[in-house]
Amino acid sequence: ENSNENSNENSNENSQVANDVGSGGELRAHVRKCCKGVQCGSHDGNIQVGWLRIEAQQHTMMESECDCEYEPVFLDSWVKAREDGNLFEWQALSALYRIRIDNGEQNQNQNQQQQQQQQQQQQQQQQQQNRDYISHPFGPNSPSWPNDSNLEPVDFANALALQLNVDQQSRFVGVEDIRACQIVTVVPTGGTLVLFDSATVPHEVLETQQGNRMAIAGWYHEAQQDFPEWYGGSDSMETRSADSS
Repeated sequence: ENSNENSNENSNENSQVANDVGSGGELRAHVRKCCKGVQCGSHDGNIQVGWLRIEAQQHTMMESECDCEYEPVFLDSWVKAREDGNLFEWQALSALYRIRIDNGEQNQNQNQQQQQQQQQQQQQQQQQQNRDYISHPFGPNSPSWPNDSNLEPVDFANALALQLNVDQQSRFVGVEDIRACQIVTVVPTGGTLVLFDSATVPHEVLETQQGNRMAIAGWYHEAQQDFPEWYGGSDSMETRSADSS
């Protein structure tokens, strides 16, 4: 009898602890397998708007789509182009680009510190050269762009895909698309710190089933891009500026 009483008391205590701890409220993230050697989220101030499945990667029937590797696609919103009907005015169009991948080929005789120094020295020069533009410049008035200015995420991704060639369209997915994503679930245990890129990782907080759940969320924002010097200007203004200097 004493054994049963003690067992019941322990069970009640454990149940009370479980009620205090709570259940549910997990953070669920949908992540993609990114190829090595490139950064996700943003590049040189340009936000990532999609993924491109690696073309050269061969998959067997036994492999899942979740095992596919993807590379990020970025949106450059400051492509310098002539204003329609005006040869002297500039306008800003957009274009999609990927980052050229060097497959990690480096001199094996270099130590890690030398490689880091070399990468830092070349970073500024390579930011522009590393871009591989995969679309023509486009804007809200382009024939391939929808007339609706308030596009839902799926429609926005489809509109971006239309700017690509047929092969790339079949391999492109928007950042909000969670199909073929790996699911990562984080239990809200006290003292847990989770860092992730909220722009490229679709995420949700599951419903709290029992007890109380509390979390503190914050964001790191990148610096706002400056307007290019040519934006809103013209050739005549640039000429006068050059003459005055």
